Amino acid sequence: HLYWILPVVQSMLPGTENKMEYPKYFEILTNETAIEEYSGFYQNFGNKTGAYKQLKFEKYLYIENKHWTIGNEEGHTFYLDDECDLPTSNECQASWKKKQDDQPVNLKVLSKAATIHPKYFVVKAGDEFQIKIQSYLGFYEKQPDTYKQFTYYKKGGSNIYLYLNDNGKWTIGIDRETVGIIKSRSIAWPAPPNNGFWEFWNQRSRSWELESSISVLPFEHPDTYVLEYTGVNPKIREILEKNNLLGKY
Repeated sequence: HLYWILPVVQSMLPGTENKMEYPKYFEILTNETAIEEYSGFYQNFGNKTGAYKQLKFEKYLYIENKHWTIGNEEGHTFYLDDECDLPTSNECQASWKKKQDDQPVNLKVLSKAATIHPKYFVVKAGDEFQIKIQSYLGFYEKQPDTYKQFTYYKKGGSNIYLYLNDNGKWTIGIDRETVGIIKSRSIAWPAPPNNGFWEFWNQRSRSWELESSISVLPFEHPDTYVLEYTGVNPKIREILEKNNLLGKY
């Protein structure tokens, strides 16, 4: 069933490149559960090719016969019913339809720039929930190598990782070959999403549960830290001042 991918390959051959400037990523959104597997980020095959592959999965977004198309390894699945330079919803007024029966589907496509992976991410949770995942909270540092061709992070002083799992979800766990303890609900994102849709493994109920208070945020150290003491204990203040610990760092 690979006949449909020939236009994708041909678009990358010398002399056949489209002069259109394509973004690094497209993000596909949908609120239809039946086609949710097609959501997520699709990465450009090359600088000037209208061919994209979903991160971690064999699904594609590409141009065929001047129409943007979405397909998997079994063939075409969806197509735009008009010609557009870009498939993004703000650039193209055409509708996405099923290849099988030409029925409309609710798909939205957004253009995304290249992802920059910060040096650190910080994982936080709400006060009432913190105790359940305490050991997984804190700062995660970007590692010099990659895990299965994707950037990953490690919590300082531990063997806990933040990484893109084979299921396409950003995951926090000790063993990168398992499903982890915390995972994103969103799939196929090039960096951990900060959208409030993170789940944790409830050991008691043996199920994944959504916890909106979990956040995974990029973190950058400020140029300066200031240590102050606002307490009323004179002994503590004396120790801090005697050892010249207060002030800017």
